[in-house]
Order: sequence, then structure tokens, then C-alpha cells
Amino acid sequence: MTVPLSVIEDDSYHTMAYAQSLPYADQLGPETTDMLQDIVDHFLLCVQVGDFAPGALTWLRRLSSYLDLKHALPRTTRAQLALTLYNLAVTPGMDYPLVEAWALICIRLIKQVHEL
Repeated sequence: MTVPLSVIEDDSYHTMAYAQSLPYADQLGPETTDMLQDIVDHFLLCVQVGDFAPGALTWLRRLSSYLDLKHALPRTTRAQLALTLYNLAVTPGMDYPLVEAWALICIRLIKQVHEL
């Protein structure tokens, strides 16, 4: 059984050790990379067109699920998402529930200094 490249290349504290013991560990690299790219692309597209609820919020929930599964999140992607979410949270006139959602995920992304 081989360890996926995403686990090897990224910082060890971004990915839990149990990912290496899964029976499909060799398939995690490309699959999770594609999944993350799909989430980020759709989230940014929703933000660009102004579809905050339910569009961007749906993709934000998928990002949260992705993070719950302890998949690796590259530092550049983490930083760019955190910046985008921060800008959304401080946007004047944004609905309060949306501001809370943006802020919670932003805090989650930047919570640990060593992850940035």
C-alpha cells in the first residue's frame, strides 16, 4: 500500500495518520485534490456572481465537511480562502447569518498559526 502524495507533500499536522491506513489510501491524493478544487472553484464562482445564499453557503458547508474529514489543505489555498471569507465577513450590508458563517470558517482556517 502506498501513501498518497498529498499526505507526503503537505505538512504532517494537516492530515491525520489514519488516512494512511485506509484501504483506498492510494486513491486519496487525486480524488481529494479534485474535490477541493471543485469546492473552491464553485465557491468563488458563487461569490463572483453574488449568489451568497444558498450558493456560496452550500459550497462553504462542503468545505467544512472536507476539513472535518482531515484532508490536506495547501497553505496557499487556506490563506486565499481565509482572505476571501474575511472580506465577505466585513462587507457592509451582508446578512448577519451569512457574516457568522463566513467568520466561523475563516476563524477555523486561521486558528492555528502554524497552518498558515
